Amino acid sequence: MKPLSLSLSLAIQSCKRIVNKEYSKAFNAQDIAKQIFGIKLPFVLEEKAELSYGAPFGSVNAILGEYYWQKDIERIYCRRIRTFCEKYELDYNSVIQFCLCHETGHAKEQRLFEEIDFFPNTITWRYHPFISGICDYSVNKELLKNDIKNPFERKAFLDKETLRTVFVNTKEAKDNFHFNSLLNLPYNIDAYEHGGLSDDEKIGFKESQEKEIGDKWEKALSKLRSIDFFEPKSKLDIILDLYNEILEIPVPLCKVKTEILRLKFQTIPKFWRKSTYNVIFL
Repeated sequence: MKPLSLSLSLAIQSCKRIVNKEYSKAFNAQDIAKQIFGIKLPFVLEEKAELSYGAPFGSVNAILGEYYWQKDIERIYCRRIRTFCEKYELDYNSVIQFCLCHETGHAKEQRLFEEIDFFPNTITWRYHPFISGICDYSVNKELLKNDIKNPFERKAFLDKETLRTVFVNTKEAKDNFHFNSLLNLPYNIDAYEHGGLSDDEKIGFKESQEKEIGDKWEKALSKLRSIDFFEPKSKLDIILDLYNEILEIPVPLCKVKTEILRLKFQTIPKFWRKSTYNVIFL
């Protein structure tokens, strides 16, 4: 999205607060998000169905909205939300509230990482679902403390599990399925912990996961449960530990000058103001 069109979109949506009920509800959600995370981000309610990048498998939140970190705004995909609400017979306003609060959590998380000199945006898409799932877990854990949860997480999750068919006829296919199961483990644990599953559903899902990945389920679950959203140094240590213990990939931090990052990404929000940051290259 070009800067001019983004500025125009933000100006138009401010005017819609008074005359458009949909925007009015979104602004109310924005106020709730500020109470939880202490920041208020501009947002755009977009009608287009496509995302600016491919949503990781299993990430319901990425389907419905995104924190566009390079512009430091939130995009909420209204058409997709309406479709899901009709499919699952859910309240549109409660989903909008969850999505805005969730994406604001990601924006706050980036600011917390900045405080400890960690720049989290260099991980390639192959490994991005893993760290993204960890961050989703952390945000949703904090939202649940404030009685905010994804209204359709359970139904969407169960649909995904019911419809999933996996063909593992070769060693290569089995290895790929196993690796993808590990990549998506944080997402699955997020659904397990915060998705409103019944006790029986939790037992069945946990057993199916342990059948595929063994004791790594419990190891990841224990680490994720210890996350404190507002303790970024501890969270970073957990991220690095999980990469090493679950994916068996040692992940050293490398120092990079901010001017190099600006060359790579062209646009970086102003709150990234230090001269160097620690990054992960995967």
